[in-house]
Amino acid sequence: MPFPRRGRSPRRALASLLVVLGTCAGMVLLTPSVALACSCVRSSVADQVDRADTVVGGELEWATTNGQERTYGLKVDEVYKGVAGIREKVVSPASDAACGLGELTTGERYVFFIHGRHPGRMTADLCGGSTSYTDDVVLQVQAKTKGPFEPLPTFGDTPPPEDGGPDLVRIAGIGAFVVAFGVGAVALVRRRRTGVDRPRR
Repeated sequence: MPFPRRGRSPRRALASLLVVLGTCAGMVLLTPSVALACSCVRSSVADQVDRADTVVGGELEWATTNGQERTYGLKVDEVYKGVAGIREKVVSPASDAACGLGELTTGERYVFFIHGRHPGRMTADLCGGSTSYTDDVVLQVQAKTKGPFEPLPTFGDTPPPEDGGPDLVRIAGIGAFVVAFGVGAVALVRRRRTGVDRPRR
């Protein structure tokens, strides 16, 4: 007479469940997910210019990230659309999956298609069209704009006085010295007069 089949023990059932869950998790991690990837609609440079608030060409001076966003410091040479200063900060998502611009190379020139304009917050992403500075891209941008224009001067970027021009700091220093010398001379003369007028005992 065959023995009745016993059910699985709770430990074996739990172990089997963990194996199944681990396998599923591994498949999720190893399988590319379309939902987590950056997906941009392909468009022409002319369309990217139309969608952007500001379009500039310039050199990337520095870049930093807080884990959520990546900030790029630009030295703007040319403004094709919108308003921008000589130096601007452009913010992008730090994650490539969120269509961030990624790790750009400092010292290289780029064309940035920006949402926003000076002096407000400026953002950019991969779908906007920001790319390396090339003659081909610049010609297509210029065909849609009246640029390039000169960027606005920003704080701390005022050029130094030309040789032979007035140096305000030097003039102010000389003026302060003259005033101090004059005050000291007057005080010395008063002391001498006071000493002469006093009767000797």
